[in-house]
Amino acid sequence: MAIDYFGHSALPPDQTEALLARLRREHPMLQVHPANRLQFFDAEIAREFGIAAQAKFMVSLIDKTRIGEVPEALAAIYRAFGPEHLVITEGHDRAIPPPPGFPALSQPVQHRGQNGGRFLLSVLGFIGGWIAGYLAIVLGYMIWSEATAFFDREGATSMGVLFFLGPAGGIVTGILAAVITWRLRGRRPCAAS
Repeated sequence: MAIDYFGHSALPPDQTEALLARLRREHPMLQVHPANRLQFFDAEIAREFGIAAQAKFMVSLIDKTRIGEVPEALAAIYRAFGPEHLVITEGHDRAIPPPPGFPALSQPVQHRGQNGGRFLLSVLGFIGGWIAGYLAIVLGYMIWSEATAFFDREGATSMGVLFFLGPAGGIVTGILAAVITWRLRGRRPCAAS
């Protein structure tokens, strides 16, 4: 079974690939996959690790008996790119810090596991926003009908509010609350891992 690391490079894909070509020759014990331009979610993941990446590549260790050589090989990759242009992660779970003596990243490197908390808070934000939106519409209708002495003989208006306008408004406010929660959670500073 392969052990995989991911490099998130702030350099364009062609420059990243040029550096990787040299590293392939210097470290044949690693399988260094070609650099790819980042898609939207890859860029978002890289930002969470503290870097505005343009390219991503995978490094695999096929022979696990040589795992002791991995730290030096990863340090060589950091030296080739410079830690200001690269973050290496183990899978998408944890950032591998640059070797000692290198300057720290300008942005804090977050532990990927924190994103689970961010997602959970966004789900809770959606639920809370849905409930608040639903209640605001239904209670607003009830207050309005009392204030105006509105009489709904067949109940069609009340059912429309309870079963259509309330849930629809709740979905809209739930989505807004989830997006706001996601963005606010993403701005919170996290300690370096």
